[in-house]
Amino acid sequence: MGIIGKLIIGLVIAVFFLVATSAYPGAAQAKVFKLDLACTLPLGTAIEKTSYKFRDLVKEKTGGQVLVSVYPAGQLYKDKDLVEVIPKGALGIGTCNMDFWTGRNAGFGIITGNTFIFDDYDHYWRWEDEKKVRAAVDGALKKLNCKLLSGIDYGTAQVIAKKELRTPADWKGAKIRSYGELCATAVEALGGRPTVISSAEQYDALMKGVVDGCMTGPPTFVVRKLYEGAKYVMRTDLGFPEFLLIMNLDLFNSMPGEIQKKVLEAAREAELWGRKVCLDENNEWWRQLEGPLKEKWGLKVYTLTPAEFKVLKALALPAQKERMMRLSPDLTKTLLETVEATHK
Repeated sequence: MGIIGKLIIGLVIAVFFLVATSAYPGAAQAKVFKLDLACTLPLGTAIEKTSYKFRDLVKEKTGGQVLVSVYPAGQLYKDKDLVEVIPKGALGIGTCNMDFWTGRNAGFGIITGNTFIFDDYDHYWRWEDEKKVRAAVDGALKKLNCKLLSGIDYGTAQVIAKKELRTPADWKGAKIRSYGELCATAVEALGGRPTVISSAEQYDALMKGVVDGCMTGPPTFVVRKLYEGAKYVMRTDLGFPEFLLIMNLDLFNSMPGEIQKKVLEAAREAELWGRKVCLDENNEWWRQLEGPLKEKWGLKVYTLTPAEFKVLKALALPAQKERMMRLSPDLTKTLLETVEATHK
């Protein structure tokens, strides 16, 4: 074969390769997105486990094009920091306590700081799965340069304190750790003195007398050993706090459409998986609190009567609704209307 013939064959091969790689982008070297995910909850909690589940699912679904490194227990940032670092792009993804985001939009408080608002977890999940709710929250987050990926379950909200908190008289003057502004609004309406601090700071605050009790939940009671500083454990569910898995919007938009789709699929699958884990583990935390930990540490586990709960709700719920509607009426109206619509 002559030189001209070889040149023609070489040109044909080159053109074929260019066409093939244009038609099938995967034939070329695909970009790999490496992301850090900050989880503020301690090891062993449902949120931490669900974060790792998302990491594994997104790697599998994208064929390794999205690789997530999970940093649990506040190793990278505390709850309050995520409000700044995710919108700015200093962090790719975070598990976010949305009651710390109420300075950006007060309506976000209903997601995590939802004391006395939902009947039970089934009610919360019906509400959360409404397309109207997801669209409204995602739209509000986009204004902050953030993208909603999914919900991520924590458990239930109760109080562990140095005395029983059954009546407004019990709450009066009590210094109570609150996990955000809407939660603090409820504590104040009940007569308490709220102090908003991150999850990781609760043990020190309790042991040093900065607070008399902590509004949180059984995973944190146990994992952070709050029972060493307070013996009275409320068994009644006051709320059903949900965190959100949030990504920087610029980062999300930099991904090809097919990769975006797979990231959202992975987040949704992890969310549904995490719901069962959350319920199973909540039962296990209570088994420890009402069993071996109660015996070893002399814990007093108590349940509010329906009448006591009704009195507290009548004080806290109107105050929470007023705050949200006054500061962020548009989002709040949509979310509260859907709360009512999803009651059984």
